[in-house]
Amino acid sequence: IHPALLSHTHPKNVAVFSDTPLLLLKEILKYKSVERITLIDVDLEALDAALKYMPDLNDCSAIRTETASCLDSAQVEIIKGGLDTWLENLDAEHEEDYDY
Repeated sequence: IHPALLSHTHPKNVAVFSDTPLLLLKEILKYKSVERITLIDVDLEALDAALKYMPDLNDCSAIRTETASCLDSAQVEIIKGGLDTWLENLDAEHEEDYDY
């Protein structure tokens, strides 16, 4: 994730396609320029298990002051329904909003 974000001059909107995005999310939140992170195709059962058995993966208290939970950050949106749903709802006006 770092090579992609570092190669962009000012990443603001990031789409993440992953069934288990917690580690990626934690790293993306370190970039101050990122305003929006959209998590797509998340396996909610795997996410729940990770939150239960590996809560440190969701601990962003050292990164952000607004909330200790990475998933509770105002920047994060989880798209339920998967990639197809996200692509169907993504209109031409917002297609270019995403940097990576």
